[in-house]
Amino acid sequence: MGMIDKLEYTNKHELIFLDQTLLPLKEKYQKTKSYKDVA
Repeated sequence: MGMIDKLEYTNKHELIFLDQTLLPLKEKYQKTKSYKDVA
């Protein structure tokens, strides 16, 4: 649950990563388009 605190969603449901350490997850998220697959 702590991970989601570092994420923000835009109107288009694109992820804005507030923490640079989550950039690898951003790349994975863009491929899966599903937060459940990331978490």
